[in-house]
Amino acid sequence: MAIVINNSPVQQTNIKKLAEELLVDRLTQLPNKEALLLVLEKTSINTVIIFKLITLKNLTKSFGVDFHDSIISEISRKLKDRFDEKLYRIGTDTFAYFFPSSLVNTDPSSFCRDISSFFQQNLIRLYREDIPELDFEGIELGITIGYSTGVKQEALSEAILALSYSSDVKPIVKYENSMSDVTQISKKIKVIQMINDVISKDGVVPFYQPIFDRSNNKPVKYESLMRLFYKQEIILPGVFLETAKDIKKYSELEKKLLGGVFQALETNEATFSVNLSVRDMIDPYIRDYILKTISKNSFGDRIIFEILEDENMEQIAEVSKFISDAKTLGCKIAIDDFGSGYSNFAYILNLQPDYLKIDASIVKNVVNDIKSRIILSAIISFAKELNIKTIAEHVSDENILKTCMELGVDEFQGFFLGKPSQFVLESHNINNFEDSMPSKKIIF
Repeated sequence: MAIVINNSPVQQTNIKKLAEELLVDRLTQLPNKEALLLVLEKTSINTVIIFKLITLKNLTKSFGVDFHDSIISEISRKLKDRFDEKLYRIGTDTFAYFFPSSLVNTDPSSFCRDISSFFQQNLIRLYREDIPELDFEGIELGITIGYSTGVKQEALSEAILALSYSSDVKPIVKYENSMSDVTQISKKIKVIQMINDVISKDGVVPFYQPIFDRSNNKPVKYESLMRLFYKQEIILPGVFLETAKDIKKYSELEKKLLGGVFQALETNEATFSVNLSVRDMIDPYIRDYILKTISKNSFGDRIIFEILEDENMEQIAEVSKFISDAKTLGCKIAIDDFGSGYSNFAYILNLQPDYLKIDASIVKNVVNDIKSRIILSAIISFAKELNIKTIAEHVSDENILKTCMELGVDEFQGFFLGKPSQFVLESHNINNFEDSMPSKKIIF
């Protein structure tokens, strides 16, 4: 039996129309990633600039998909009106600009700064029609940018890699050869292997740093810090933490740290604090484990949760719910790194903490910098009015300790007083400034 292919002009037109539609983003009517790849393949040297709307994902959780789509459509239209270069939508919240070979001498970093300025000037309105109270004008959408000049489609791959290195601290990143270096990739693979190994072998080890008050010769509490024990070495968080988040293993590491702290609470009478991020408090896997374990063992009055402020505070309702539940079980709350980037007094009033841990950037300069002393004095005065205790972190020498005491700080923590270890100190005289000597090991 013969198969007859009807190749009529009408069918040819329909096929061509379908092919064109496959290269267009339906929401914005912009060319998509596939269209960009076709264009890049036709030119030898290309510059690609990619930018991602980093805050829109979290806003979508509160305001819905329709809100997200309306913002994307509005931003796309304004970008097309503002810039002559060809704009592509290559991901949910990700766009790209393309400079062909004839324009490779154009300064891409200057164009990146123009894009950044565009978003600073084009503020959006946050609203929900079903909740009249949710209506805010003048909100800036944060973005990160990666760019590269490369051969054909490699320019896009390199720009995507550069984007992965960007952050709110360094929002514009140019691709460098070292980013795709085999050595760097090999190092990351080894870190991933290490993370998987310590999870399977219970290699997450809590270390404890003592915290002292103004008069007691014993630590009044201990901050619990995550360490990994791997191949007879203690591994610090800077080596593995970001990779653990990238490969979705952070929650498992955090749960094992908490398990070690809970065991310490069962075998010691000391009070322990532990850091929690917004991610931890809204993650059911972590949140439920914390609350159920504390409820079962009734040691909530000896736990302090140090809340790490970050840019994800759109989840403030869920954070407040966790804090309320934890306080019901007797736990106390501290705000960590107070005085750094995101801290504000309204935030403090909402969470009603028991402690403010003053950021190292203030404490380390308090002896020689008048501005740091003024800021520290203001924080102490504010805290006392609200009956909140203050803790100076990173007390590294005697002069810093004395200055903090003179200004009225309630409690102190730092290498000068005691380094993190697997030990709980039986005694330590803060007034004599002696070296920390561990005398009682925590049993795991």
